[in-house]
Amino acid sequence: MRQLGKRNVCLVSIHTNAAGNGKQWMSARGWTCYTSRGQTAGDHLADCLYRAAILWLPGHMLRKDYSDGDPDWEIDFYILKNTLCGAALTENLFHDNSDDCLFLESDEGRRAIVALHVEGIVNYVLKRW
Repeated sequence: MRQLGKRNVCLVSIHTNAAGNGKQWMSARGWTCYTSRGQTAGDHLADCLYRAAILWLPGHMLRKDYSDGDPDWEIDFYILKNTLCGAALTENLFHDNSDDCLFLESDEGRRAIVALHVEGIVNYVLKRW
């Protein structure tokens, strides 16, 4: 990244979420994006990802935290706070919610998750925020 410059690189760490201990289906649902604390390039990346999630995940809950003026959740995940470029971590629905799991395992769900990340990253790189 140092060779390309931090403005020309971004990091997106893609996950699914869980609310329980793996022994039963849970009721928690939704899509979330995390960034490091403070206003960083990661906030712009998260904005682009949230906009894409709105388009690609209609009917699914988007979990947001506007306490600092933008929708992403800010947290001290090591990968986010120790990265020089814009960085975001997405939690793509809950793998211990039966409805979310069915969607994630479907062709439609896989395409939606991939498409929202591609669209969000492209819009970030092209400075469309």
